Amino acid sequence: MNTRLLPPALHLSERPSSTAQWTTLGRALELGHPEPIVVDGFAPAFLSRSSRALYRGLTAADPVVRRAERFDGDQAAGALTGMTDGSALTQDTPAPAPLAGGNNG
Repeated sequence: MNTRLLPPALHLSERPSSTAQWTTLGRALELGHPEPIVVDGFAPAFLSRSSRALYRGLTAADPVVRRAERFDGDQAAGALTGMTDGSALTQDTPAPAPLAGGNNG
């Protein structure tokens, strides 16, 4: 008995669908959100090995990301770029110098 959902001609690879993996990762990440949009307790069980590694990294960084989300405007830019004095890059800020010996254009 053939249990494949798709005919072999349409299923060209043994790897999981990229779209399915990204969707499942998003559902798994929602579980840690204070106000989740989707609650899918099974999502982490269906992550591939590489998606699980990404999931662990993102959930470890989650408290820092949540803290940055609470800042407004220049404060957020300063927190994310290391400028804690409240200054942020403006249009008057000069562009960085080109790298020596490289293709800069």
